[in-house]
Amino acid sequence: MVKEAIDVSKVPLEEVAELVREFGMGDLSIPPEKLFGGSNFKVMDRSQFTAVLKVCHSYTKAEVEGQARMQGYLGQAGFKQACAALPLRSSPEIDRSPELTAEFVTTSKAGDPAMMLTFCDGKAADAVIEGGADAGHVLEGIEYFQVPLAEGLRRYEDGACCDLGKHVSGEFLPLLRGNKYTKDHPYTKFYEEQRDALELAVKAQGLPLGILHGDPFLDNILVDPNSGDFKAFVDFEDACVGPLLFDVACCAAANCYRQSDNTLNVGLLRRFLRGYTRRRSFHQTEIDNFIPFMKVALLCNCSWRFMNFNIHHREIENCRNAHVELQNRII
Repeated sequence: MVKEAIDVSKVPLEEVAELVREFGMGDLSIPPEKLFGGSNFKVMDRSQFTAVLKVCHSYTKAEVEGQARMQGYLGQAGFKQACAALPLRSSPEIDRSPELTAEFVTTSKAGDPAMMLTFCDGKAADAVIEGGADAGHVLEGIEYFQVPLAEGLRRYEDGACCDLGKHVSGEFLPLLRGNKYTKDHPYTKFYEEQRDALELAVKAQGLPLGILHGDPFLDNILVDPNSGDFKAFVDFEDACVGPLLFDVACCAAANCYRQSDNTLNVGLLRRFLRGYTRRRSFHQTEIDNFIPFMKVALLCNCSWRFMNFNIHHREIENCRNAHVELQNRII
């Protein structure tokens, strides 16, 4: 389903102009343009420099700083197919050594963390595919982050990556057992039966580490609306350092199933993997654990949906069973 544009922003346009100055932008040449979610504002100054101010509701400043540091490093490392975080005007210069010293996050008057990102043009891949584009071409063209690691970047154990760290550590199950709405729910028992296999896969020896997007669903991938060519990743809330296999398996598990009957489209999976392996070869450990990691990614994502709509946002009743689609792929 294409991501809906829900306006949750409480930031007046006048304040947007004030916030962007903290990142060194001059006077805006046109009024800020609200993008999807209502919390993202496309801005352009009189020099025609274009960027996006992202106001992060429901996130702590520490969480947003972790995300921004990942995106700032990708920009520093020269990876162009991602929205890079821009440092605050008052920030120290970015150290060209492996460590990042820049500061990327400010705060709105309402107390919400905000950061500035480079603008990436394109359209969400799920919308383009629904409009008739070749899904295989889209998936073959995705470019993942092949940049060296650096000190100071958050790891999956610290958060992000769809709560992978909480699942591996065992923190997630008590949250389900301790809630009155989920303690006796069939999904809680299902999750308990699956968790040990998740931990075993993630702790497999020899898995190469790298930078993960953490949520490579099609609505977080921008493509050219005419050709379907890959343009960029967006929405880095789950970005972190972790097993490279997670992003590949997550993309396959999320995007290579038929909508008609929720079964794996093997031909589409082959095209996706062919495109990926043109850029990076799998290690034997990754080949051995590919299917288990697809289940890992599915369990993380369907557990997020289950908790989000059965605990945190029970008011959205029509989404209470949003997890079932992904749960059935595990079974």
